[in-house]
Order: sequence, then C-alpha cells, then structure tokens
Amino acid sequence: MAIYFQRQAFWGTILVGAFALPTLVSCANPTPTDVEGGGEQEDVSATLESDEVDTINGEAIALYGQFESHVGGTVFLLEETGNDALGNVLVVNASDRAFAVPADAGTPMWAVGTILPLDPTTIDGIDPAELEAYAGKSAVYAERITLAPDPARLTTEAETFYNQDVTVYGEVEQVEAENTFILKDPDLFEGKGVIVIQTGDAALPSPTDHTKVAVSGILRPYVIAELEEEYELTWDLNLIEQLEAEYSQLPVLVADLITLTDD
Repeated sequence: MAIYFQRQAFWGTILVGAFALPTLVSCANPTPTDVEGGGEQEDVSATLESDEVDTINGEAIALYGQFESHVGGTVFLLEETGNDALGNVLVVNASDRAFAVPADAGTPMWAVGTILPLDPTTIDGIDPAELEAYAGKSAVYAERITLAPDPARLTTEAETFYNQDVTVYGEVEQVEAENTFILKDPDLFEGKGVIVIQTGDAALPSPTDHTKVAVSGILRPYVIAELEEEYELTWDLNLIEQLEAEYSQLPVLVADLITLTDD
C-alpha cells in the first residue's frame, strides 16, 4: 500500500503540508519498547524483507501499516501488508512532532516523507552502532507520522484518540463556511462523517464536493466556543444550528494536511 506521489498511485498529491525539523519519537505507553530510547531493544536486523526501498531514493512516499519494532532513537520499523506492499520499512521521525506508538501496537499508522539513504550521524537519540545492521540501506525520513485508526474503531473509541494526531479517509461534503467541510465515510460515525476545520496557518485549499481525501490533524471534542475562538470560524447561526443538531456529540478534526486519494 506504499504510495509514491510521482506515480499518482492510490494517494496522488499532497495538497498542502507543514513540515519542519527533527524531534524524538516518544511513547507514553511503551509497547513493545519505549521508542524514545532505553528499554530492551529487539534484534530486528533480519526483518527487512525487501530491497525495493533502496531503489527509489529521492521519491516522496506515503506508507500505511503497523508499528513492528523500535530500532533506536527516532528510528523504527513499520510493516506494510497487502498488494504491492514493501514489507518492513525503516522509518525515521524527521518531523517537529513527537509521535506515540499506540499502546496496543495494532492501530495502523500513516507516514509521509522521502526515501533517502540512511545516515546515522543525522539521527537524534541513537548510537550509530545501533544501525550497523542497516548499513547501505535506505529509510523513509518522515515529515509526518499519524495514527490511522479504522473508522469503526474511531466511532466506538473516539475519546481514546482525542488530542492525538490522526489520519482519516473519506469523501468531501462541502458546507457554507470557509475552511470547513464534512468528511464522509459509511463506517465513520454511522455514516454521518466528521467535521473538518482547516487551520488558517496551514493555508489549506478547500477540496471540492465529492473529492476523496486523506485528512491529517488533531481530533478534538466538539466545543463550539473553544473552536470559534481558536480558529476564527465563520459559521453563521444557521450552520451552527445545523451542525450542532448532527455533530455536537461527535469529534472535530482540526486539519493541517490533506492528501488526494484515488480510492
């Protein structure tokens, strides 16, 4: 399920992103190990199943898979499965955001970045000796890593993901307000979908009706007073009443990255 943006496969184009400098990967509930460093390290040197990543250096890519194991510092293995999957892929958190591996290590993850030759000297929080087994290999230097929970699980366990960085997929349904739309999916909150607010500092364009997208951002409770104050919403009274009637008990996704999809 790897997506190389130049090839326009599955997810074709990042519309807008906000990428920055490296940070440590962090884990509030360390399973299987604390990916910020320390703890028991697993021998994962033999788990790279494919050399395909090494042949596509310089390409932008989006990966969807599950946390496999912590290598050290900000480096971990993500396992892709399914058709055309790359298997286990080295990922380096090269973003300005800490990332917490899900406590059950089973919630899918979404990583967006560029494939580059692995350079241990540029990676925070790791002894280069820990990467000797991967000498000559390439890794995805991820500018963005989020959780990508199944819509059904997000529906039943929304509070588990509050204030976390998540990616949700669906079809755009426009509303009469700037920087706001509904993301629809049959399995997302019983088909109602979720309100998406596009943050002004990310300068996100508004996708058109029925566009299929992946939306990344922070999942928050619907508290209209806080949202209006923080994001300078332009919802009129009619829209507020309409949205509150359907969505006041559901979360809101505050987005700063939107990716077009073909599926």
